[in-house]
Amino acid sequence: MLIRWVTETDFPTWIELATEVSPIFQHPADMGVDPEFVAYIKSKTGKNEAFTAVDDISGDNMGFIGFSRTNNRISWFAVFEKYRGKGAGIQLLKAAVEQLNHTRSITVDTYAEGYHPGIPAKNLYRKFGFVETNSNVVNPHNIPGCRMTLMKKPEMIIFDYGHTLLYEPDTNYLRGEEALFKYIKSNKNNYTPQEVNDFAQDLYAEIAIFRKMGMEIHQRQFQRMLFEYLEIELTIPLEEMERVFWDNMSAGALMPDADKMIDYINANGIRSGVISNIGFSGDRLTERINGLLPRNKFEFIIASSEYMLRKPHRMLFELALKKAELSASDVWFCGDTVKADIEGSHAVGMFPVWYDNKIIDDPWTNKNDGAIPQFPHLHIHEWFEFIDILKRL
Repeated sequence: MLIRWVTETDFPTWIELATEVSPIFQHPADMGVDPEFVAYIKSKTGKNEAFTAVDDISGDNMGFIGFSRTNNRISWFAVFEKYRGKGAGIQLLKAAVEQLNHTRSITVDTYAEGYHPGIPAKNLYRKFGFVETNSNVVNPHNIPGCRMTLMKKPEMIIFDYGHTLLYEPDTNYLRGEEALFKYIKSNKNNYTPQEVNDFAQDLYAEIAIFRKMGMEIHQRQFQRMLFEYLEIELTIPLEEMERVFWDNMSAGALMPDADKMIDYINANGIRSGVISNIGFSGDRLTERINGLLPRNKFEFIIASSEYMLRKPHRMLFELALKKAELSASDVWFCGDTVKADIEGSHAVGMFPVWYDNKIIDDPWTNKNDGAIPQFPHLHIHEWFEFIDILKRL
């Protein structure tokens, strides 16, 4: 098989192929006689942006591929039905990709998921390392499709904490206050755990405006203000108060198969870290993560409580890159919140992975409020799906 540049002598065969695949491409008529298509193949040939695969024995054209160096994408690709399954497609794709800029995203707009005639093409792209990064693409004929991006294995993956790696089942703030009452030294006003909890919830609602502004409130600051204001003294220091409260509020649990995913990236030499929007201290967060994910190799665990700012502030992501000594293009970020995790990581140049688990109840169900990222990203629902993607890279 010979892969060579397209010349004008190939035009009749390329047009013949376009006619053959018009139904698969969902073209409203015969693509081969469409003036826009004819202009396209002339343009691509003139720019040296089109290859054909030629059969060694017959000399026939087996398939064609067009690409754009300007847009860094595959723009047209098909193989004659009689030559499918003979390796022409993968060789054409390889030749075209070699002409594109690997320091930028290489993309292709292709068929929507579930469109049966498009399955072989999408499988070929996946085999080559493309993954679906936008499922809301509409082609020029108003046909739904998707965008796939050629990925490389990341040097590092950084994770969100809550509802990404771990979650907090059966959260009960009152239970946390009741546990602290076992350590009371003095309670001047004879407050009950319920009264303290009610006051704490009102105080939290009052200061929530600062969190919405992107500022973080440390749990120890919160507890100090709460108990000193209510004139309650405990026998344990603030560090221990934090642990007692959080452990009794919720013991924490693994998101499904998060441990298996961590095992996979460790076994394949992918570095990892954590950035979490959380009021609890970095020490307590690290303690909890290490307790429930003991085989992790996280190089850092950044808790917003220790750094004043909350995601999506770019400084938290840039801090992680400084700690890792990596460029943003070498790093993926996985999280469950579109604004904080997906938009925040994308803004600094990391590749975002939206982990959208539908099995575990999430107390912040409306956190994304229908938001859909409008840039390349992965959208996954379970960690085995993520492992399968990494295996193809």
